[in-house]
Amino acid sequence: LHDRFNIGFSKQTKSKIVAYGPWLATASVAIISPQILSIAKNGNVISITGFFNEIFFNQQSWVILVILLLNVLILVDGLTDLFAKSVRGWNRVYVPALATAFYALWQLFTNLSQPAAPLLAVLAAWFVIFTILDVRDYYS
Repeated sequence: LHDRFNIGFSKQTKSKIVAYGPWLATASVAIISPQILSIAKNGNVISITGFFNEIFFNQQSWVILVILLLNVLILVDGLTDLFAKSVRGWNRVYVPALATAFYALWQLFTNLSQPAAPLLAVLAAWFVIFTILDVRDYYS
């Protein structure tokens, strides 16, 4: 759908996303890594409120732990390629974004009685995937 419609960021915005993207990926690894430890130990996300804990952490808490761990490992594997602007680095960002989006969709459909947190996660995942697809031409 991204290629079908002629919607996207300006060239200046795309170049800034490509320039700062590796640093954002590194920051996300730094943010997600303590979360993995907290989930493994307590089964809770480190947050100000319990909004996401109530929806995302139930009997299937281990699923998000595995997804986050795989996302971090894939992202760390592709950081050097992301800084080098290679397609392999772009793929290492795209695959975790897709996995996160599918998990958020799964949570949305399994928690239709409380759709707020999964719906926000789906919207954020859609925006991230759109952004990643919009800058893929900058990676060779």
